[in-house]
Parts: sequence; structure tokens; C-alpha cells
Amino acid sequence: MNILLERIILVEDDPIISWQMTRHLHKLGYRVLDVFTDYQEAEIEIYQHRPDLVISNLRLADGWVDAMYLKMIVRNTHKLIICTALSNASMYLDILHKLPISILYKPFAMCQLEKFLENMT
Repeated sequence: MNILLERIILVEDDPIISWQMTRHLHKLGYRVLDVFTDYQEAEIEIYQHRPDLVISNLRLADGWVDAMYLKMIVRNTHKLIICTALSNASMYLDILHKLPISILYKPFAMCQLEKFLENMT
């Protein structure tokens, strides 16, 4: 476990993916503070608790992530992983090239998420 990533917030509206990720993160010793299914609720929690890592889907049921949301996350957390099924996600938002964001493409195996976490310092 990376001790710099003790507190994680997950933003994912697919209950199966969020359950699998939360379960795997707990198994690895990480602390998932909460799981959110929409950006508005997540934004409040991120601002209040300033987690070490946010893992967020690029598109939820309440819409697409926007540049302001991403900037707020980066200002209030150490790291951000975007999970998406869009193969051209970096083209979706130019901001992805300018911020310290990692992109994990769906579908992914939990060992891929684990590798991302190991490489974060």
C-alpha cells in the first residue's frame, strides 16, 4: 500500500464497478471514505475532506465531468484517476493534458488499478 494514498473517494455510478473497486481497495489496505454516484455530492465531500486520491468516472448518470470539476479536484486532492470507457478521453477535454490526471480505460482488471496505485508517489 502507498502510504501517501490513505484516503480515497470513489465517484462511479455503476454499482458493480464501484463495489468491485471498493472491495479491492479495502483488500489492499486503502481506506475508501465514500462512494458517490453524482458529481455534485462528490464535489462537496472532496472540498470538505481533501482526500489523497479521487477515482472518478468521466461520465455519470447526471452528465459529463467538466473542466471546473477536474480543476477543483486537483486543487483539493493529491491525485486523480479518471476511469472511462471512452478510448479518446484525452480528446474529450483539453484540460486532461494540463492536469496531473491518470486515465484508466474500461474495461480494466483490478490488477491494472493496483499498478496505477503502486506507481503513484
